[in-house]
Formats: sequence, structure tokens, C-alpha cells
Amino acid sequence: MKKTDNPESFLENLLEKTLKTGVDEADAVLYEKNGMSAACRLGKKEKILKSGTRYFSLRVIKNRSQSVVSSSNFSNESIKRTIESAVSISQATPKDPNIGLATDMEKRKRISKILKTYDQLTPTEKQLETKAIKTEDAARSVKGITNSEGSVAEWEKIKTWLIGSNGFLDSYIQTKHKIFINVLAKKNNSMERDYEYRSTVFGKDLGDLEKIGISAGKRAIKRLNPKKIKTIRAPVIFDPRVASSLVKNLGDAINGNLISKGVSFLNNDMYKRIFPKDISVIDDPTKDKGLKSRPFDTEGIPGKKLDVVKNGELGTWLLDLRTARKLKLDTTGNASRTIATSPEPAPTNLYLAPGKLSPKKLISETKECLYVTELMGTAVNLVTGNYSRGACGYWMKNGEISFPVSEVTIAGNLRNMFKNLSAANDLRFYYGIDAPTIRIEGMTIAGQ
Repeated sequence: MKKTDNPESFLENLLEKTLKTGVDEADAVLYEKNGMSAACRLGKKEKILKSGTRYFSLRVIKNRSQSVVSSSNFSNESIKRTIESAVSISQATPKDPNIGLATDMEKRKRISKILKTYDQLTPTEKQLETKAIKTEDAARSVKGITNSEGSVAEWEKIKTWLIGSNGFLDSYIQTKHKIFINVLAKKNNSMERDYEYRSTVFGKDLGDLEKIGISAGKRAIKRLNPKKIKTIRAPVIFDPRVASSLVKNLGDAINGNLISKGVSFLNNDMYKRIFPKDISVIDDPTKDKGLKSRPFDTEGIPGKKLDVVKNGELGTWLLDLRTARKLKLDTTGNASRTIATSPEPAPTNLYLAPGKLSPKKLISETKECLYVTELMGTAVNLVTGNYSRGACGYWMKNGEISFPVSEVTIAGNLRNMFKNLSAANDLRFYYGIDAPTIRIEGMTIAGQ
């Protein structure tokens, strides 16, 4: 398919040819991605990268067996091979009675709200280069910063088309603007690095680039000359950029794939209180300027705001059509798919709602605690809820930094961690899965 060709016509022709092979159902997704990034280091431009790709993914369903085949080759011969491969593979795939496109009963009315997911202003190479250099210059201006691993400014636009043999055909556009800076600080024999990252739908929402750079520099300085601590049980406070990982753990634990197999530690907790009463968690694909906002999921189901946790009580799983049917529930419209996979449940804009206390107040209320700024490793068991991750940050006393800490492991169980969680009011939306500053009342901190 040439760049000037109509994607909708291509998908209609692809679907028509596929259905002529005798499959029961089929759908297809076409992605068009354009991007550009500018990288600099030590005040000098390093590289400009541009990308532009189109690829499609075809799913066929026959006798309750499905297969997915993708390609970036739009020639007639390639399309023919793609269809043949998809049909052939489906014949060797195990049957699943829950597989199938949305029926008339399962379809929802399309949302009337026009989502703010698309920034019409496309940056130039020079503008991206200027952003990267400005951010790095600000970081390097912080006293004690001796080197830089570089700064990168990125822009990305993705247009997605979805067609199904059930009559669905629609599309949407998403944009993302990103800035990343990573610098090093040195004092005597101690050398530490730290970073800052932002990602927004609209370029103007990235914020003050100088402040972002200075923040990265100050973070690196604060980490100099870290100390080791003895093993202790104490409160742990998660900086927002790592607090979001706990929200992700929740999202993974309520994913329909795990729930339908009965292998999540939250399997028996629907409509039960798993957080304190003042905690709420939302998943909202219709959020204005949300990094993961979209009008419909990859099965054509319109998005809707979900109260995942309300007043501390678990209120829903994250479901696609297959897992919803298996559980005899309605889909939540959370189907997601990559170019090479069939639909599976996944969160959209998942976030923990802000609390009432400022981060300063939340910290000052805690006599002594570990303030975590970075996590390492992924030792989180979603079957048992057991949690253990490497961490670094600061030891806090009476609301102030006492000294930086490195090479510790924080451990607990997600069930207990959720029940003993408090949230500050500093929620920002930079990752797609977000949280404010979070305090967990008691965790094991393994040190010396």
C-alpha cells in the first residue's frame, strides 16, 4: 500500500479476501507510526532520528480457534501469504469457546465525547534539539554535576484503524511528546546518577524544561555518599515515579487472564475492602490528555471510566471479551493487542487518586522512614502477593533527609501493603500508570 492509499479501503479489501477463505470471523488492525527524536550530550547534538512505518495485523477465527499474523509488506503477494498463514495457523490452534468478536448484545454505544489525544502541532528537528539541549544545560548548571549521559526529546504520532467482520470500522490518533535527562554527580570518591522524565499528549504540557533539568541535577546530588543501614522494619515512602509501580501491581493482579485462571492473590476479593477507606483507583480510557486514552479498545468496545477501587473496595476486574465470557461477566473494554498478539486485558490510564495531605505533611508525620526514589528487580509474586525489590533513596528523620541510602531490599506482601497505604495530593500524569507520593506503614528493609 502506498502512503497515499486509503487505509480504510485497504482494510475492507483485506477483510473481504479473508472471509472468502471460509473463516467464521476476522478482524484487522492497521497502525501508522511517525516519530522523531533529538539526542544531545554535553551541550552538543548527537543524533536526529526519524521513523515512519505502516503495518497491519490480521486475526482470523474458525471453529473457535484463532490466529494472528502481521506484516509491514502491503504488496498483493504478501497479503495473500498473510491470509493463507493466518488460516493455516488457526487450524493448528487449540479451540476456546470464549473466542469471538463482539456480538450485537456486547457492543456498546460509541462515546460522544471527543477525546483530547492528538496534538496537531508537529515539532521540527530544531525545536526538539533545542528542548534536549535546554534541559541538559539546566541539569549541568547544578553545582556538583560533573557529567551527563545525555538528554533526549521525542515526538510520536500513532494512527490506529480497526475493522471487524461484525461491521466495526473506526480509527483514532494519539500523540506523545517526551523529554528524558540523565546526569552524574561526583564528590570525592562518590559518583551517582539520576534522571527526570516527562511524557505528555501535548507538547506545551511538558512544563518548564529548565526546572526538569535542575530537578534531575539536584536528585543526583542528593544521592552522593550513600550509606548502608541495618535491617529494620519501618515505614516506606514511595516517590511518585516509583509509586506508580504499586498501581501497576494492582492492575496486573486484577487482569482477567489471571482472574479467569484463579491464580491471583486477589481472586476472592471482589467487593471487599483491600485498601483504606479513603483510597480510590481509577482506570479511564476517556481521560482528556491521557497518554493511553482511546475511544474504543482493540475489540471495538467503547471506553468508559472504571472505579477499580472506590472507598477502599475492589469493584471490578480488567476484562476483554474472552476473559469476560469465561467469567460470565461483561467486558470492561480493556482489550489491548500488539502487532503480533490477539486481544488481552490491559489497563489504560490507571491511577491512584490523590489524597488530602501534601507530600511534605505525609513525610513529616513519619518520625523515621525510607524514602524510595528508585526500584530494581521484579520479584513480585502475583499468586501470593509476596513483594521484594531492590531500592535506593534517602533515610528521613522528622521530615528531613538524614542521608542517602543504597543497596537495600524492601519486602512485604501486597495485600498488607495495600491495607496500610496512604496517599499524598501530588498526582501528576506522566506515565500512563500514575500515583502520587505513597506511604506504606510498615515494611521490612533488608540492609546489612
